[in-house]
Amino acid sequence: MSLSLHIAATVADESGTPRYDAELLAALEEDHRRLAQLYAAVMKAHRQGDLVRCMAALGAFRATLVAHLQREDRELYAYLQRTFDRYAPDAPRLRGMLEAMQVLGEALERFGTDYFNALDDADAHARFTRDLNRIGVILANRIREEEAVLYPMYLPQDGDAF
Repeated sequence: MSLSLHIAATVADESGTPRYDAELLAALEEDHRRLAQLYAAVMKAHRQGDLVRCMAALGAFRATLVAHLQREDRELYAYLQRTFDRYAPDAPRLRGMLEAMQVLGEALERFGTDYFNALDDADAHARFTRDLNRIGVILANRIREEEAVLYPMYLPQDGDAF
């Protein structure tokens, strides 16, 4: 994946260039809390064997995740790309996070699609349980890394005129 991102930012100046949004990080962190809640709802319904609630929670989780990843791509990563020169020492890590975002999104989308209507099969149920646990670990690690490493890169630096 290259660093040429979709610069269709909703927070942009007249030229379409992404600009700093003081409320973006709080919104993305709220998405993380919501994703954790939805993941817990999927787990709980799955453990209780409630297929209807499990699929409803999985659908909400997928929709929230897709919207979150799109917003990060459109606003956060586009802005970071614009200000990339100040992150030169962190360029490999930032590039890796961009790639990981894409891989995570694809894995989670596949996860939701693969199991959305297949949990009445015993083999699918066992795979879902295994994959659900794996997805939880990936999601938790990703949230921690974003909030500890990536989001601070978004904060304005001294001398920024955004």
